Formats: sequence, structure tokens, C-alpha cells
Amino acid sequence: MNPVFLAPWGNMRVSADVLERHCAVCRALEIEYSTTPQQLHAALQKAPADTQAKANAQAATAAARVPALFGWRPESPLNGARPLTALKEGRPYDHFGLWGGRGGVKSHGTAEAIIEVASLRKERVAGAREYMQRIKESSKELFDTKIKESPWAADWESTEFELRNKRTGSVIFFIGLNGNNAESVGKPLEGITILWVDEAQLLTQHSIDIILPTIRAEGSRCVWTWNPGEDPSPVDQLFRGEHPPERSLVSCVLVEDNPYLY
Repeated sequence: MNPVFLAPWGNMRVSADVLERHCAVCRALEIEYSTTPQQLHAALQKAPADTQAKANAQAATAAARVPALFGWRPESPLNGARPLTALKEGRPYDHFGLWGGRGGVKSHGTAEAIIEVASLRKERVAGAREYMQRIKESSKELFDTKIKESPWAADWESTEFELRNKRTGSVIFFIGLNGNNAESVGKPLEGITILWVDEAQLLTQHSIDIILPTIRAEGSRCVWTWNPGEDPSPVDQLFRGEHPPERSLVSCVLVEDNPYLY
């Protein structure tokens, strides 16, 4: 397995083994990954002989580990599902799930999709996490960034605790389920049309039991993003078990799906 990614030094796609070599040499020479290959070669030639040998050895080691870095696949075959595409298209699912290791930009993609949907029609969106005592612990900063990068930036206004679309009337706010106090969030979640639970691997079964019957407005849907651990979490058991909820679209997101990995 030797996937290709966008290079950090320019708008071109390069294989992972080449990128691993490049980054290893950059680390050895203590220079930025954005250094072009030509500049890197020149810098390497000017380095002392022992530094050159060290850099070349590290580059060979880095390239050799590419099959292990990108060789993992889930036990169940990938079905080509694209939950975020389905969310944006308004397809009739109640649950959209994305799971996988870090580096697959699940959160970035989800924030972009929600901004697009909420910029085109009125939505009431809650960004939830199991633990959130302060707004800085939420996904608000990510949403702020994605809005600025979007074609609909002029339609949105950002306050300290929420985001509002002046044209569609959409609102995005943030809430912590806070473990055993999940009952207290039942009322704020009423009328929600999109619930995004990020870092859902931290959810307790108690919180899930509160969420599922609460999100029931007509056309409402839930988006779940999580990184599985060694032991199945409640959200794993819910969506990757033998009997996932009806009208669920769940997919594994691999780092190969992130062209900007490097």
C-alpha cells in the first residue's frame, strides 16, 4: 500500500514513501517540510558527512514503514458509503456515522458539510460532546474557521457561544452532555434538526440513551464521529454491532482519504 498525497511544498501528488523520505530528511536537517526537493537536496549536500549519513538512514527507515502505516483495513469490507455526501444531499437517513483513526479529517469534513447544509436551508444544529465545561472545549473554533473559508461567510455572524446565519435563520450552538448529568440537556436538544456528536467514543451509554429519543423533530438527523479504541465503546456497539439502528449510514474513514495528510 503506497497511497499518494498532496506534497507540503507544492500543488502536486506524491507517493507516501517519497513523502516519508522527504520528511525524514527535513527532520534530520531541522528544516520545514515545505522545503522543495531541490532545496532539500542542496541543503543535504552542504551538511556534514555524519549528518548526511544519519539523514539517509532515517529516510530509508521511514520509507520502509509505509506498508505498516497504511496497510490497516477494517475487518468488515469498506462499502464505499459517503455519509457526509448523503447528509448534504438530504438523503433519508437518521444517523450518519464516521469512524476511524486520527488524520482522516472526520471533524473537518463534518463541520464543512454542516455549514453547507445550514447555509442553504434553516437548521437548528447542536454540536455536542460528552464533556464540555467551556466553549473552548467545543467545535466552535473549527466552525468559525470553516465558515470563513466557505462561499457563505458573509451570511454568518459569530457570537461568543453560537453561530447564526442571517439569511437562512440557521443556528449552531454547543453543549456538553457531561456524563451522568445528560438529563439536563434534554430540553435544549428539543427541536434540533442536526445533532453532531464529536469524539463520540467518550459517550456513556447513559448519554446515548438520553440522545436517541430526544432527537425526534421531523427530518432531524444525528452525525457521529469517533476514533475507536481497543475496547468497544457504547457508540461502537451501537453502530458497528450486529444490529445498528435503522436508517443508519456508517463508514470507516482512513487517512488515505485525507489528501492533506502531510
